[in-house]
Amino acid sequence: MRKGILIFSFLIIVFLVFVYAVIPSELKLDKLFFVNANQNTVYRSLTEKDMVIRWLKDTNGDTTNAYTKNNTRFRFNRMVIDLVRADVRNEDLQMESFIRILPVTKDSTRLLWTGKTGATKNPFKRIENYFNWKEANSNIDIVIEDLREFLSSEERVYGFTVNHAMVTDTLLITTAKKMNHYPTVPEYYAMIAQLREYAAASGARETNFPMLNVTQLNDSLYETRVGLPLDKHLKDKGAIAFRRMVAGKILIAEVRGGTGQVNQALIQMDNYLLEHGRVAPAIPFQSLVTDRSLQPDSANWITKIYYPVL
Repeated sequence: MRKGILIFSFLIIVFLVFVYAVIPSELKLDKLFFVNANQNTVYRSLTEKDMVIRWLKDTNGDTTNAYTKNNTRFRFNRMVIDLVRADVRNEDLQMESFIRILPVTKDSTRLLWTGKTGATKNPFKRIENYFNWKEANSNIDIVIEDLREFLSSEERVYGFTVNHAMVTDTLLITTAKKMNHYPTVPEYYAMIAQLREYAAASGARETNFPMLNVTQLNDSLYETRVGLPLDKHLKDKGAIAFRRMVAGKILIAEVRGGTGQVNQALIQMDNYLLEHGRVAPAIPFQSLVTDRSLQPDSANWITKIYYPVL
């Protein structure tokens, strides 16, 4: 009996020595990886909820901005442009980690994901936490690959593909009006009708779709500007002005959907310019491919965003 107790005690001691020797007192995370994307693009991808949902595949998000990948829960929190806090949880294991975002070039970024959590003194819990930590590390590797794949796709990051072209429609007539509300479809098509009436009376032919730009001047004032590309020079007439665009570079993106989708696309084009080091010498405009006055279902609208750049 005594011999059995000694053997059992010896095994317990061996077990404890093994657990405390093999499993460190701190479980650390230390991963370095590179992505082909601008620093600001990476930061937005980690901190803007709609973007996180698009790249963190097979996840379930909730109102606390937490996402589950396999069995590991992630919550990304804004800090500063080069640092994101990432809380990681796998079963009972909780780890506070940070992602350092370091630019290498304007379209290449180095990320350092580090963190640590203390190991409990309870040997059985220590073993359980260790395997939870191992699983979390594996899921973090998957998350990193998901992020890298997402950032390699312009269409997934911005919601569309940006085409680079040269301005071809350089002659146009425009008119503008200030309103105390966002313009309605009938309102800006009435303005377009004025341009068409003048162009037809002057023997000018339209060379492309009507153009629209809406600029919010303050909380209750919008400037609505419409344009009509033509094949000839016309004189100014009242509120209608002739403009000649510079035959320079232009970015083009096609959007399907209503005003909300178009305005979101304009924001994403602003992000694209910032993240690709481009400068806009003139205001962007919408090319109204679909005649919105004849198509009541905005889901079927097709709009091309044109953004002059240097």
